[in-house]
Amino acid sequence: MNLSHLECIKTSSKKNSLLNSSLGAISWNTSAIYNAHSFKFSGILQATGMVILSYLGFDAIGTLAEESINPKESVGKAIIMSIIIIGFLFVITTFFAGLAYPDYSKLNTNTAFLDIIEYVGGEKLKIFAVTTIVLSFSVATCQESQTAISRILYSMGRDQIMPHQLAYLHPKFKTPVIGIILVAVVVTPLSLMISLNFISLLVSFGALVSFILLNLAVIWKFYLRQ
Repeated sequence: MNLSHLECIKTSSKKNSLLNSSLGAISWNTSAIYNAHSFKFSGILQATGMVILSYLGFDAIGTLAEESINPKESVGKAIIMSIIIIGFLFVITTFFAGLAYPDYSKLNTNTAFLDIIEYVGGEKLKIFAVTTIVLSFSVATCQESQTAISRILYSMGRDQIMPHQLAYLHPKFKTPVIGIILVAVVVTPLSLMISLNFISLLVSFGALVSFILLNLAVIWKFYLRQ
């Protein structure tokens, strides 16, 4: 997250950025959209990885379609709204970070955003930000991932693609309890043994490949096969 924020801070701090900021001065420039002198195809590939890592998770909304009211409308709206909100928050935070600390070259890529927070609000604000991030990733993100994966396993078990035991629902809560427990048992030890860099690389690459395969499957089924 800090690396992707740093790249956006670079964009908002350079003179050829769409919104150039230096000591509080803002000027409009469209060269950030396309600059023939600095354009490289490799930059698009790097940006694609950052976008995937930054936006990853909104697709999990679709796994709860069977448990939502009027899913044909509510799920699609929720996905689009989440993308818009995530994009807005990402742009606005990195833009103001660029305003507060234009000299991105002095920032550590691993702690860039936290360093800016400490520069603006001191140690207390940094501690608050770290606490918020840790709680967000350890509680909200893990809960969202576990919920989405367990629903996918439930569907695959119900369709007998995977063992049918995964389709078992809790008699009271009507949740795929076996899938939830299985995800926790597998993910918990892996998260303790595998490095964060490897997990980030695995998530980015895995998400990119899965999204490509999913889109190809949709094109094949609805446009070529039918």
